[in-house]
Amino acid sequence: MLKNIFLFSIFVSLTQLNAMGLKELLNSIESNDSYQSKLSYVEKSKKEYESASTHIYPNIDMVGNYENNTKVYTDEAKSNVNGELKASYTLYDGEKLKNNELSKKSLYESEELKIKYTKQEMMLNVIKEYFAYQNAKSDLEVVNYKIKELDEQINKSQILVNNELSTKDKLQALIASKKEAIYDIEDLKIQLKKSSLQISLLTGKDELLTDNQTLLEPTNNESVRDDIEAKKLEVKSLKHNASSINYLPTVTINNSLKQTDYINYHGSSYEDGVNNQVSLQVSMPIFDAGKISKDKEASQLEVLALNKEIEYDEKRAKIEKDLAFLSLESAKAKLNSAVAGLEATKTAYDYSKKRFESNLISYTEYLEELTKKQEANSRVITAKNEIEIKKAELAFALGTNLITLIKE
Repeated sequence: MLKNIFLFSIFVSLTQLNAMGLKELLNSIESNDSYQSKLSYVEKSKKEYESASTHIYPNIDMVGNYENNTKVYTDEAKSNVNGELKASYTLYDGEKLKNNELSKKSLYESEELKIKYTKQEMMLNVIKEYFAYQNAKSDLEVVNYKIKELDEQINKSQILVNNELSTKDKLQALIASKKEAIYDIEDLKIQLKKSSLQISLLTGKDELLTDNQTLLEPTNNESVRDDIEAKKLEVKSLKHNASSINYLPTVTINNSLKQTDYINYHGSSYEDGVNNQVSLQVSMPIFDAGKISKDKEASQLEVLALNKEIEYDEKRAKIEKDLAFLSLESAKAKLNSAVAGLEATKTAYDYSKKRFESNLISYTEYLEELTKKQEANSRVITAKNEIEIKKAELAFALGTNLITLIKE
């Protein structure tokens, strides 16, 4: 087992040469399959907006037709071939097409903000897993130190037992404590693997992670949260949709060039050649059993509901920001307390170690002080990494781009 621990430590040390930094990990999120799928929705909304923008141009269609009749009157053509080039343009439609364009534009802008927010969420998760990995790795080093200390005492105790200068219960207690530490190592290795797999899932990267990276503390320059701004653009889109639901008329102008050729016909009723036809069409709803008014009311209610959601989200965002500030300050206070506690346990342990080696205290008291030192070390490590996570959570709550927290 010790050999495995030793080899694992050597492996970690050597592979740090190819370790990956936090900034590189965050930039790798863009290759994530889930992120890429959401980008497709952004591109889809862009194409829908571009499609809606084409209403300013006329529609031009080409139509070809061949007609053959088995029974005709004597003055009718039995067969004819015609081709038509037809152009149509909407002169007025109650701003329906214009509002549809503006609605699609707002939805496209909303999707762009949603993908930015999605990336922020993914970056926050990567940061949390990164520092969880660093926690487990540092705790592993602490436990290895404990095992080293225990090995030193086990060797000394073994010599005393072999020379019948000490009882075996002391030796067995030290060995038992070492086995507990080895058990802890296995748990920590699982935690390391879990965090690295989560990071790999989010970033597609399998490299080991660099040590001792810290984040800049975000300033209180609060910006509009992308998720809230995206909903505001959705409201804007719904308002444009509501405006397009009306009883106003639609006026369309059409112009067609039609060429007709009559086959095997020698009469005078029809004449080959090009016919230019211009028409003006006006359509307006007269009766629809209240459908349009109901559709408009439903759209307005949807706007009202989404506005209520935004109000709630803004209140929640303010609470999250306030809590994030408090959590960061609390994490700093915890670190100060943990550091002070570690200094006290170091002094107590060094003193206990000397007394134990002089047989002035029992192995139970010695192991208790060694465990206290290990726990104090772990608390300091956890407190340091918790501060980094709280910095990221505060930046997220403020709407600050998390990648700007990475030190150059």
